[in-house]
Amino acid sequence: MKALVLYTADEWMKKVAEAVAEGAKEVKFEVDVVEAGKEKDYAGYDFVFFGSKLGNQLDPKTTAYFEKLKSKPIALFFVATFTNKKVMDDLLKKAEDVHAQVKNTFSAKLTGFLASLGMGSVKEEDLIRARGFAERTLNNHFNLEYGKESEKAKIKGYLK
Repeated sequence: MKALVLYTADEWMKKVAEAVAEGAKEVKFEVDVVEAGKEKDYAGYDFVFFGSKLGNQLDPKTTAYFEKLKSKPIALFFVATFTNKKVMDDLLKKAEDVHAQVKNTFSAKLTGFLASLGMGSVKEEDLIRARGFAERTLNNHFNLEYGKESEKAKIKGYLK
């Protein structure tokens, strides 16, 4: 099976996108990681992960992708410059309005002195969480099972 990891152009978004791709590869998916705007079509993909920054308002570039991706099951991942539940709720409502098939969401927070200006960093623990997010999302959506010997199996509470 094949997954697309599509992300908006930010250095820290690329790091999170690569972590999501690693998680998808854990469950034996073939994965392409592509910067938004450089993709051609979505026909050959069984699943799409879409990542974007999340600030104090909806990014029109992000919401425009919901219409393009509505025929595919998708999972959304974000790096937030600060936590804003209303913006996340509005974003999910927008996805619902165009009948996008959102299967899961993940959010990491940008940290550091200049995080509110988009010049922070993502913690290593968030990259680990991003890998787990992709793996769990694909496991749940496609009813896959990962090996009991994986590193994630050792994390308390990871296995159900």
